Amino acid sequence: MLDNHYEMQEEKLKMQSMENRIKRLEFEEQRARKMEEAANKRAENMIDARKRHFEDLLVKKNHYMNVHYEENKQREINLKRRLETKSMI
Repeated sequence: MLDNHYEMQEEKLKMQSMENRIKRLEFEEQRARKMEEAANKRAENMIDARKRHFEDLLVKKNHYMNVHYEENKQREINLKRRLETKSMI
C-alpha cells in the first residue's frame, strides 16, 4: 500500500513536470512568433523606407535633369539671338 502511494505521487510529479514542460514550450513558441512578427514588421518598414528614398532620388534626378534641359534650351535660344543680332549689324 505504501508502494502504491509513492507510485501515485511519482506519477503526479511526472504529470506535473510534463504539464510544465508543455506550458513552457507553448510560451516559447508564442514568444518566437512575436519576435518573428516584429522582425518581419521591421523588415517591411526598412523596405518601405528604401522605396521612398529611391523614389525621392528619382524625383530629384528628374527635377535636376529638367532644370539642366531648360538651361540648355535657354542657352541655345540666347546663342541664336546673339547670332541673329550680329548678322543684322
